[in-house]
Amino acid sequence: MLFRSPRLSKNTNKQYKKVGQVLSKILAEFSPQQVRPVDVAAMDNWLPRILGANESTDSFALAETLQSFGALMDLGGQTHEFKDCYVGRAVFTGEAYNGNDAPRPLNVELTIMGKSEATATSFPSISLSTASNTAPLMFEDGVITLSGSARDVLKFSLVVDNMLRVRWTNSLTPTCIYPTGRRVSLACITPYTSGETGLYDQSYAGAAASLAFTNGNTSLTFSMPALQIPSWTPVATGRGEVVLQLAGTARKSGSTAELTVTNDSTV
Repeated sequence: MLFRSPRLSKNTNKQYKKVGQVLSKILAEFSPQQVRPVDVAAMDNWLPRILGANESTDSFALAETLQSFGALMDLGGQTHEFKDCYVGRAVFTGEAYNGNDAPRPLNVELTIMGKSEATATSFPSISLSTASNTAPLMFEDGVITLSGSARDVLKFSLVVDNMLRVRWTNSLTPTCIYPTGRRVSLACITPYTSGETGLYDQSYAGAAASLAFTNGNTSLTFSMPALQIPSWTPVATGRGEVVLQLAGTARKSGSTAELTVTNDSTV
C-alpha cells in the first residue's frame, strides 16, 4: 500500500500508486499466457503442479494443496528467475483439422503466478530430447467419450482452475498465494446428427466422460466420473452445419475425484 504524503502533490501520488499497481500485477501474474504443445514427457513434470499430487504409477490425482516451483527465463538482455510460482489455471485445447492448414497439436495454456523475481541467475545447460515421447499429441490421436460412447468432436477445452488468491500486505510483492477452491470444466462442440441426440438434455446427475490420446506406446487420458452438462438448444445459422455446444462441470462421484489423469510416457 502507498500512503499519501503531505509533501507530494496529488498527481505525484497517483503516479506512485499506478506504478505500485503495475508492479504488483507483474509480480503476481508474471506470465498469464504460457502456451505450449502437449507432450507426455513434459506432462510428467507439469501435472503435479497443475493438480497437486505426485505421480503414482502413471496416475496423477487432485490434491488439496498445490506444489510451488521456480521458473527461469532468458529474455535476451539477461535471465529472469521467478520464485515461489503456482499454476493458477490450466486450459487444454484441441481442434479438428479443417482441410486447409496443417493438423494442430493439443495445446495447454498455463496461468502462472509467482511471488518474487531475481535477475542474472545462471542458466543451466539444457539439451533438447528427440525421444518419441516429446512429440506433441495431435487432436487426431484422441478418442473423446461422452455419456458412454465415443463421439465425433470438432473442438474441446478442458479447464482446471485452481482459483488462486493473492495476498499483499506491506509489500509490493505478494506475501501469500493460496487456492480457494477448484473447478474442472469441459466444453465441446460436436456435430448435431442422430448420433449426438443423446448428448442433448442429459441427466442432472451427469455421466462419465474421458479424453484419451495415444501416440505409439505413450498416452494421456483425462477421466471424469460425473460431467454435468446443462442443455443448450442448437441454433441453425444460415445453411451451414448445425452443431451442438456442450459446456459441463466435472463433479466428484462417491470417493472418485472429479478428475484423474493418466500419463504414460514410457517409450
